[in-house]
Amino acid sequence: MQGTSFWLREAPGTSRLRPSRRLPAPAPFLSLTLGALLALAPGCAAPDGSGELEALYRASANDLGGGSPSEQEAAEDRRSVRMARVRELLDEGAELTNVERLYAAALLLDSAALEDLARAQDLALQAAAAGEDRGFPLAAEAIDRQLLTLGRPQRYGTQYVWSASTATWALYPTDPVTGDVERRAMGLVSLAEARARASLLPPPD
Repeated sequence: MQGTSFWLREAPGTSRLRPSRRLPAPAPFLSLTLGALLALAPGCAAPDGSGELEALYRASANDLGGGSPSEQEAAEDRRSVRMARVRELLDEGAELTNVERLYAAALLLDSAALEDLARAQDLALQAAAAGEDRGFPLAAEAIDRQLLTLGRPQRYGTQYVWSASTATWALYPTDPVTGDVERRAMGLVSLAEARARASLLPPPD
């Protein structure tokens, strides 16, 4: 499939999820970041922590960029600055609460680097092991993103691809070894539900 890279954002002040363009665009993928993932998961509220990581996450969630190339480039520059700060905080050995681990993981999921995605997975699983169930779907997404980056089928079904030729979203190929019991254990919907969700996603801006 050919297309452009997008990921879901919550439109500020609304419950509507919208794909938002990212530059550069190496592949036509859409993935569920924390805000979108929690909005789609019944019974989950947004994290209520505080501090710098929360501020970085809130800024990221509200930074949808714009339609023009210059606006997109500016948004990408801001994203890079936020990502660098998250890495710096983690490298400094900052002590994090479970909620702050979720914020850091969600921010790192905005990266295309395998090292960042693996770190996001670890942070999310640490939060989950400490009783923060919202870490499980974040870890699942981090795993799927790593597999997608490596050109392999995803495991849990959190990644979607946009086809310019058909003007539709479709679930990125999944590994049949993973069943719905495992998906449910990670706080995700069934594979059938994930596929059906593709038809509900709005087209990219």
